[in-house]
Amino acid sequence: MNSGCLFWLVGALSLGFFLASCRDSKNEDLPETLFQGEYDESAMDRAMADARKSLGHFKEVFAAGRGEGHAVKVAVHDGEDTEHFWLVDIEPSGEGFRGVLGNEPGIVSNVKEGDVLEAQGEDLSDWMYLENNKMHGNYTLRILMPGMAPEEAQVYEQMLAPLAK
Repeated sequence: MNSGCLFWLVGALSLGFFLASCRDSKNEDLPETLFQGEYDESAMDRAMADARKSLGHFKEVFAAGRGEGHAVKVAVHDGEDTEHFWLVDIEPSGEGFRGVLGNEPGIVSNVKEGDVLEAQGEDLSDWMYLENNKMHGNYTLRILMPGMAPEEAQVYEQMLAPLAK
């Protein structure tokens, strides 16, 4: 991987619109699931920790049937490589969730789009849902926004709800 190019999975959800292509015209050859740009890795680690801490809120919303397009992000490990994917069509499983991998991998080769995966513990890295035309959660997207084209970041800024307390 080019040291000037940091990659982070943003993911796409099957909600009738593409939540994160994160590609500009010079990067059209990248898989749709990868973000190329600068971001603060320690801020990303904090965002994932905050998402895990607020998972109780997401579970309450999900159990109550509030919102739509519920998804969780899971880390998939393949040797020394790790890639984060959104799981859609989720259902509770143990302390986490089981869902369908919504994208083709761009880094790991041990999973494929459509596989059913579990998101548990530290491998559960984010959550999101839509309610009242706003995107709730998606902590990791918020860290990527400064590295996006201003027009793209503005679209997400308008979509995002304040973070759960």
